[in-house]
Amino acid sequence: MRRPTAAGIAGLALALLARPGTALACAVCGCGDPTLTVMGDEKPFRGRLRLDLETRLGMVRVGTPGVDEIVLREERMEAALAYAPTPSIFLVLDLPVLHQYDFFHDGTTSNAWSLGDVELRVKGFVWRARRGVFSHQVAIQGGLKAPTGPVLRDASGAPLPAVVQPGMGAVTPSAGVFYGMGHGVWSFYASMSVYLPFAVLAAAHASDSFRSSVSVQRQVGRTFAARIGLDTRLDASGELNGKSDPNSGGFVAYLSPALVVSPVTDLLLTAGVYAPFGQALRGYHHEGTIAALGATYDF
Repeated sequence: MRRPTAAGIAGLALALLARPGTALACAVCGCGDPTLTVMGDEKPFRGRLRLDLETRLGMVRVGTPGVDEIVLREERMEAALAYAPTPSIFLVLDLPVLHQYDFFHDGTTSNAWSLGDVELRVKGFVWRARRGVFSHQVAIQGGLKAPTGPVLRDASGAPLPAVVQPGMGAVTPSAGVFYGMGHGVWSFYASMSVYLPFAVLAAAHASDSFRSSVSVQRQVGRTFAARIGLDTRLDASGELNGKSDPNSGGFVAYLSPALVVSPVTDLLLTAGVYAPFGQALRGYHHEGTIAALGATYDF
C-alpha cells in the first residue's frame, strides 16, 4: 500500500479548501474587506449572518419650562440581525427595547420598560466596482416599521408628546440609498433615507422624516479603527390628539466620533457618542448628547 506523498497531501488540502464549505470562514475572508465594518456598512456574501447589540443613553427636553416640560432620560437597547441570502442582498430585522424615565414639571415621575417599533429592512447592492485604487459600492434600501411601541400617558391619562413616545404610532415605510468607498486603510460611507409614517394611533404620532449619515473611518492596524461621522435629521411636526404638536419637528445634526476594536476574529466592539450641534428644532425641544456602546458578531 503506497504511502501518501507531500504533494498528494497538499493537493488534498487545496481541494478541501476549495469546497463550498469555505462560507464558514471568517467574515473578512467571505467579503474580501479587511477593514472593520460596523453594522450597516458591511459587504454581503451569500449566507452572511450578523448579530448586533447596541445600547444608547440619551436625554430629551420637550415642552414649556415650568408649564408642561417633560425631561426624558432613555436607555435604548436594540438587537439587529442581518442575513444575506444572496451575494448582493441584506435582510435586517431590528428589535428595540426602551427603558424610559420621565420627569414632569409638577415633580412627578414615571419609569417604564417598553418595546419600540420593530423594523424590517432590505438592502440591495446594485453596483460594485474598482476604479483605480478606489473600490465603490452603491445600494438601495427600504424598510417598514410596525407600530409595536405602546402609547405612553401621563398621570391624568393624556398621551405624552410624540417626541417622547417609544414608537412612531404609525406604519412607517422608508426608502433610501447607500454609498461606500474604500482606499487602503481609509473608508467612506454615506446614506440617505426618508420615512413616511401613516398614522394608526390617534393619540400621538411622528411625521415625515429625512435622515442622512456620512462617516469616514481610518483603520489602525488589524484590530483597531477610528471613525467620525455626521448624522442629520429633518422632521415635519408630529401630531398630538389630531393636532400639530408645536414642540416637534425641525432639524438637528450630530457629530459622531467612535472607536472600533476587534479583540477576536468576527467580533467587533464599538464605543462612541452622538453630540448634537446646530439644533433648529421647533418650539421647546432640546436633545442631549447620546452615548453608545455596541457589539457585533459574524456567525
